[in-house]
Amino acid sequence: IVRGRINHYSRMHTSNCNSKMLTSRRCAMEKRQQSPGRKHLEEMKELDRLINQLKLQIAIENNMLTDTAVHYKDIQVQSGGVKDILGDKVPELAELKEQLMSYVRELSSRKAKTLTIIKAMQPRKQRLIVLYFMQNNTIEKTAEEMDKCYTWTWTELQAAVSDFEELFEEFEKSV
Repeated sequence: IVRGRINHYSRMHTSNCNSKMLTSRRCAMEKRQQSPGRKHLEEMKELDRLINQLKLQIAIENNMLTDTAVHYKDIQVQSGGVKDILGDKVPELAELKEQLMSYVRELSSRKAKTLTIIKAMQPRKQRLIVLYFMQNNTIEKTAEEMDKCYTWTWTELQAAVSDFEELFEEFEKSV
């Protein structure tokens, strides 16, 4: 009975220490997530997906524009209504396409900026940042790609993010 109590208390003490450690880690992570560099990296996780969606939307708009022009070309103004529909659609689609292209250029510019900062880092940290943030892998998948354990990958990723944050701040000051 005494042995059971000792084990119970030692387990309680260990779990309290672990929860305190987790709380301090969580606080440190929240501070890191608030930094502009960390926010920028988090945005990069979604950037490729967003660029691809915009490019797909541009292709769809091009197809709609082409289909509309081909469909109404055969009718050739039997009534003024058909010509007006085509006349109204073409500028709308062209304007939408231009807006989408400007978003793609802006997002590509941000990605290029991020890659410039990443290239200034150590190769191992570059690879971690690219695998996790740019290729949108989980930590488990990143660890597998690096042929390392989860704990090593997590620790090194946090160090890589810290390095990125410093370089990001320097880059922002210089621009």
